[in-house]
Amino acid sequence: MSPSKIPGLKTCGAMKWPSLSYRRLLLLGLILAVGAGLRYYRLGAHDYAGDEVYALIRSLQHTCRELWDMRDSYEPTFNFMVLRGWGKWFDPRDEAGMRLLPALESLLALPLLYALGARICGYPSALLATLFLALSPLAVLYGRSLRWYSLLTLLSLATVYCY
Repeated sequence: MSPSKIPGLKTCGAMKWPSLSYRRLLLLGLILAVGAGLRYYRLGAHDYAGDEVYALIRSLQHTCRELWDMRDSYEPTFNFMVLRGWGKWFDPRDEAGMRLLPALESLLALPLLYALGARICGYPSALLATLFLALSPLAVLYGRSLRWYSLLTLLSLATVYCY
């Protein structure tokens, strides 16, 4: 069967693109917008919590090599390295700027969950799962906290998706 005869493919010049459902794309965009709004609204309104201060101190006072050498089993060293790199772009005293990283990680988990759900269960279930994660109070709280929870969610979903 020639590529031009495959159902669901539209020709765009020499490339073949799968047809998109604009309704699904619109719903996913709306879910992402709601998720972004919940995660970014007044991001820097509160001071750092104690565990956030610990994460900042540990990540910014040591080099990446020192962080790797003093790794332990209950704290993910990779998160401290990521925070160290992020701290070079933003002032660590700026709560909103530093919390932007976990909020971004939490937001990136939404389309990844949609892609994983669409692959495993189909599009309606994927949209519902993405909506649940976007509105989950725990996911929103962790997405606004300067800790490793949102990175864990993102990397866990990426691992399952790539498997």
